Amino acid sequence: MASGKSTIGRLVADLLELPLVDNDEVLERHGGLSAAQIARQGGVERLHRRELAALRWALGRRDRCVITAAASVADRPRRLSRLLASHQVVLLHAAPEVLAARAGAPGDGDHRRLAGAGLLDALLVHAETRLPVYRSLAAVEIDVGELEPAAAALQVVEQVSGAG
Repeated sequence: MASGKSTIGRLVADLLELPLVDNDEVLERHGGLSAAQIARQGGVERLHRRELAALRWALGRRDRCVITAAASVADRPRRLSRLLASHQVVLLHAAPEVLAARAGAPGDGDHRRLAGAGLLDALLVHAETRLPVYRSLAAVEIDVGELEPAAAALQVVEQVSGAG
């Protein structure tokens, strides 16, 4: 959350001249509900199951594309590692304090914003549990804490090209 996956993913897709398959857009297109609506109506666990299903659908595409995946898919590491075995994974991350500040700020993408004092605590727990999973799968890792989206996208393209 708040690492800029959708924004940076869109820029990377444009630079590579590939289609973007954004997790949140897949959720809405296939289920008619935003991530926040799914969580409110069916709970967070239902949202996470749908996010994993959206990633599975995106990975099944035959064309080359840039895929943004919800961070929650790391909660099922064995399943995730099998899904991503033949794909190049890019990890975008920042310090939990940076992500909390971004997630609490108004602006585009408010559909996923969380409020309340527990946000930083949740992000700290996710950093402990999810970051190692993604690091074990990632071919490229970029700390986006101090980067503008365009600079992060250029780094992704450069590193993905070098990681081959």
